[in-house]
Amino acid sequence: LTNLATMAGVPSPSGPLEGSVSAQFLEELEFVQALANVEYMRFLAQRGELQDPQFQAYLGRLHSRWSTPAYARFLRFPQALYMLGQLRDPRFVAQLGRPGFVEWLRSQQLWQWQSGGRIVGPKPSS
Repeated sequence: LTNLATMAGVPSPSGPLEGSVSAQFLEELEFVQALANVEYMRFLAQRGELQDPQFQAYLGRLHSRWSTPAYARFLRFPQALYMLGQLRDPRFVAQLGRPGFVEWLRSQQLWQWQSGGRIVGPKPSS
């Protein structure tokens, strides 16, 4: 754990907090990567988490940290970082509750993985 945090440039504290930064690093990494899962984003939206100002502030801190090359290089799913940014946009969050949007988003994500292209295409009508 410590090696991953050190490689990411995360300072490693000494004393009783030793290892807590590494655990935080791994927890954040797991959470940010989970955002590549469209169903997980829908789950967060359905629970109302994405409307919570404290959660939005947390997403902002994560976005600031994980957008840096020192952290981003550990992401296996680059779309997770894109989605993290999108979850800070209230219009995007509102779309997660619309029928068909999650399916459209999933299809765009699959297309991107298959072709290496960008997320493009018509959004479902309202």
